[in-house]
Amino acid sequence: MSISNSGPPFSAAHSPGPARNSSPAPHAQQESGPYATGLDSSIGLDSSTGLDCLIGLDYGTESARAVLLRLGSREVLACAVHRYRHGVIERELHGQPLPRTFALQDADDYLEAAADLLRQVGAALPAGAQLAGLGVAFTSSTPLPVTVQGEPLSRLYPGEAHAHVKLWKHRAGAEHTRQFAALDDLEYYGGRSSPEWLPAKAAELAHEAPQLWAQTARFVEAGDWLVAQLCGEPGIEARSTSHAGYKAHYRRGQYPDEVRNRLAGRLGNEALLGIGTAAGRLSASWQARTGLPNRPLVAASAIDAHAAALGLGLIQDGELTAILGTSACYMMSSARERATAGICGVVEGGIVPGLYGYEAGQAGFGDMLTWFVRTFPATPGCSEAESFEHYNALASRLRPGEHGLLGLDWFNGCRTPLDRGDLSGLLLGYSTTTTLGDTYRALLESLCFGARRVLDTFGAAGVQPGRLVLTGGLSERHPLLVQLLSDVLGQNIEVSQADHASARGAAIHAAVACGLCADFTEATEQFADRRTRHVTPDLNSHAVYQTLYRAYLTLSGLLASSGVMKQVQDLASEVRASGAGASSTGLSDTGASGDVSSGTLETGADVPASGHSQHPGAGVNP
Repeated sequence: MSISNSGPPFSAAHSPGPARNSSPAPHAQQESGPYATGLDSSIGLDSSTGLDCLIGLDYGTESARAVLLRLGSREVLACAVHRYRHGVIERELHGQPLPRTFALQDADDYLEAAADLLRQVGAALPAGAQLAGLGVAFTSSTPLPVTVQGEPLSRLYPGEAHAHVKLWKHRAGAEHTRQFAALDDLEYYGGRSSPEWLPAKAAELAHEAPQLWAQTARFVEAGDWLVAQLCGEPGIEARSTSHAGYKAHYRRGQYPDEVRNRLAGRLGNEALLGIGTAAGRLSASWQARTGLPNRPLVAASAIDAHAAALGLGLIQDGELTAILGTSACYMMSSARERATAGICGVVEGGIVPGLYGYEAGQAGFGDMLTWFVRTFPATPGCSEAESFEHYNALASRLRPGEHGLLGLDWFNGCRTPLDRGDLSGLLLGYSTTTTLGDTYRALLESLCFGARRVLDTFGAAGVQPGRLVLTGGLSERHPLLVQLLSDVLGQNIEVSQADHASARGAAIHAAVACGLCADFTEATEQFADRRTRHVTPDLNSHAVYQTLYRAYLTLSGLLASSGVMKQVQDLASEVRASGAGASSTGLSDTGASGDVSSGTLETGADVPASGHSQHPGAGVNP
């Protein structure tokens, strides 16, 4: 972990309605959530009382972060980052191998992160200041099974894989999406229900572990679960329309019958909270645990990527936010509602009230590049940052098309436009002269081709973005990737200069929920960071990439229509489940370091890729 400076019971009468975008009573804290009954609402929200600070929590794939903001300034007063103790659980759980499509987490890691982060940024509060609100943004869909008391089943059954949180990139429930194939309004979800979403993960749990399903009182998004924990009401979660609208087919104020029947009473309270709504107040026990000076209101949780759009102030019709991180998520708000194949969700008021929120994405983005540098470190024992610097330097020396490779960016499956978790990554064109620098450049280009296909899908829907702004760790740290993307697209793009966009967006949700700001327009004016730099394409490079992009589309069509990828991956899962695994190869797993046990892996020079022995499981765990 690093830091840098820069209640009461559920009220059955509660009716959340749509996200509030009208002015609240002046200086009155909003008490609208299921945990809000009977709270004192007489405290003024202005600088004279000191109740003018906000905390935004952003829960990502491998870590969580927090920011502290104050009314009257866009400056981040303090920021803290906490890596999850157990990280992403992918290859094995307590010594037992996991299928290759599993991606699990430990729910208690989220609580540990919250306590640590709130203590750290709370300690940086200015003298006399207090907190008006607390917001939570969470990667989604990341659900978990809980008991009646809200206790995670993984706490009771730590050795059972299906008792754990199923991270957004958990794709083992693909076969269970068929039972949701006849949903109404499915055209607004790309034409199918995704294996990454809550319904398929619930169906997988019910089918694969019926004894655990029988003990599951509720199957809930981790963001909603965390809010309930923070409010001291673990037995009833305040479910957010943000997660439910995009990840559980919640439309027009209700879940489809197929989803409700499949979960059989495990959806909990179906009176959902809109974005910018208060769920309750931080509990006294959490205040004592974190040392905060008061108990702020807690906003209903939101999807992390959507919160980032608010953090950047992108709330106008036609503005598209592309978050380039572990995965890539593309969000755009539009005045028009259009259904189209490949768009993961179109939800009214999904990102900001009054506009339709569109979401699409690439299931693997930074994941691909991290896998590469962990598997082939630049020199034995070097850091990932050093490996990235090395390979980016090698890749930057190559001209478009020079390496003779073409890649498919399906290392975690294809989200947009195919929504196929059974597809896998591919590099075409290897020879004995291919180098690791060639390979890395081809991976970068494949990500850019995938991004272009996402944007083409938006255009096919009739909602062509008028402005494209990149944010996320990769856009900040990898200028070569950003330039390649501009070249592949053949258009100008903007790169956000803001830090911690999702955490800032979570704080903006809190500002509206607690009444510090009247609506999201005012809140983004107060707290969003709109600074960007501009990147222009190299038109000569774009001409070459036009040819390669057409080849990318041809190759993706051939592989998607063939069963060969699924056949190979199914065989891998069978072998892994049988316990044979890598032991039959005579090679030992190297773990996260990527070092081969013999110590013979030398990649400091750009030697041919064929000269390296990569064995199963070499350093793929984050």
